[in-house]
Amino acid sequence: PFVMRWPGKLPAGRTYDHPISHLDVFPTALAAAKATPQAGQIDGVNLLPYLTGQKTGAPRDTLIWRSGDYQAILSKGWKLQRSAYPKKTRLYDLAQDPTEQNDLSASKPEKTAELNALLDAHNARQAEPLWPNVAGMPIWIDKTPADDVTLEDDYIIWPN
Repeated sequence: PFVMRWPGKLPAGRTYDHPISHLDVFPTALAAAKATPQAGQIDGVNLLPYLTGQKTGAPRDTLIWRSGDYQAILSKGWKLQRSAYPKKTRLYDLAQDPTEQNDLSASKPEKTAELNALLDAHNARQAEPLWPNVAGMPIWIDKTPADDVTLEDDYIIWPN
């Protein structure tokens, strides 16, 4: 969830149902300040036209996020997650499975390969991290702090 308030500029009570990224905050703030960034220097999308209703739909077809060895891509209703430790790839059809309960990576190898290729292409355009991850913590999937967990439960390692 993300909340914006700008009385007199953004319609009150409006809900925008498309995925956005925290990277969109800066270009949106620049646009609100009527500043013009140089092309190619800022990641993200100016959300103001979408929030005011000047534009409809989603600001992009694909969202990608990376944190250490954990990476994910959301593209056209499909979400692929992959982690280096444990080495695992997960694929979800969010239209049918919005809570990501049913991993389809084994039964949908073509979609898995397509999203892996998009993620690989994105990674090839990125700079290498300046510093290595020095620590990681297991985050159990679909567990709360009140739940008992075992090493057999599904988890990812969240860096730093």
